[in-house]
Amino acid sequence: MLSAYLDDSGTHDDSAVVLWAALCANQFQWDLLTELWQKQLDSPCPGKERISRFHMFDCHNSRGEFTGWTRTETDLSIHEFTRIILRAGIYGRAFATPRKDWDELITGDVRVIFGDAEGFCVRNSYVQITKWAKEKANYDRDLAFIFDSRPHRQAENSILFDIHKQFSEENGEDPKLVSLTFGSSTDMPALQAADVFAWEMYQHAKDIMANRTTPGKLLRSNLQNLAKGGRITSDFADRASIKLLAQRRAQDDPNAIANIASYLRAAMA
Repeated sequence: MLSAYLDDSGTHDDSAVVLWAALCANQFQWDLLTELWQKQLDSPCPGKERISRFHMFDCHNSRGEFTGWTRTETDLSIHEFTRIILRAGIYGRAFATPRKDWDELITGDVRVIFGDAEGFCVRNSYVQITKWAKEKANYDRDLAFIFDSRPHRQAENSILFDIHKQFSEENGEDPKLVSLTFGSSTDMPALQAADVFAWEMYQHAKDIMANRTTPGKLLRSNLQNLAKGGRITSDFADRASIKLLAQRRAQDDPNAIANIASYLRAAMA
């Protein structure tokens, strides 16, 4: 079975950009990642004791289990955990949206359909991960989604999963969406790995927002290493693309848009 583990970054209310990122692989690849990850947790850095989980924010800021670590030690640890993702052959997909532009341009019934900035990233995740399974892993028909738990978002994410699953089944498409679960990175090395990828891609999105780079040019060394295998992609919805989406939906049948929005309002009530 194929599995996609997803984690968010920038979903706090005052963030300029919102991102969801996914790591996707088959069970053999996840088993290898878990084995290597557990070994690295046991010995995260020379001279350091075992840690219970790897959390990028804590490590980068020398907090929690990383309190007292030097920048050299945290950078080395981040490098080693990132290398495990590459060694296991995991694929990465990231989806980012600037919050202010989205809130300004996507309103009314169209916003109900596409959600807020975070909701749009989640919707895009379902579509693009399914596309990954078709294009890169069509040897397996079953696909599971595992989200890092955000309790106030679980109802919406579950409804979106059911809609996507129903659409695939009605059209006889593979892969078969078999399950949606919500977990904690404390218990799942795969979600810890997704946290690493999400954090790095969030920094990349912030660099784009600050005009330090473009979507296709990765400045961060860890992302450059992951990109060498050609297994990671990112989708950054800039203001122009958001505006184009709004314009296209404005040309649709308003009754059809209203009906879809009404259905989603009722489903999510």
